[in-house]
Amino acid sequence: MTNEDNDFYAIMGPYLSSREIVKEIGAPVWDDSDKVWFIAIRDNRTVLGFAAITVVAGWANFCSAWVDPIFRGKGIYDALMSERIAYADANHLPSKTAARRVALHTCQRYGFVPARRPPTKNYTFLERTAR
Repeated sequence: MTNEDNDFYAIMGPYLSSREIVKEIGAPVWDDSDKVWFIAIRDNRTVLGFAAITVVAGWANFCSAWVDPIFRGKGIYDALMSERIAYADANHLPSKTAARRVALHTCQRYGFVPARRPPTKNYTFLERTAR
């Protein structure tokens, strides 16, 4: 889904402006014209989680990932990661992400390795080659 889809803002609007989600993610969740969204939805209305990719300088930057606390531990993040990996690989794009501790193991399971950039207090920077 992208912001060009008719239902995008009706579905994602409350999440793009949620202070709680911004606080949890650690950065604003905004939409840009080049952002591709992956949204886990139940019953065409309940957002279970979402994640996005922006393509910059030939890299797929994985960003804006969040799963509703009620649905955590049920494979939603893995499903969103799998879809983003498939998108990056289909477009022959190496990938980058900044992972919080909670997502680090999952990213590594999908082939991400630490980048040369040193980690910060909250994030480890990771890269993955396209397959």
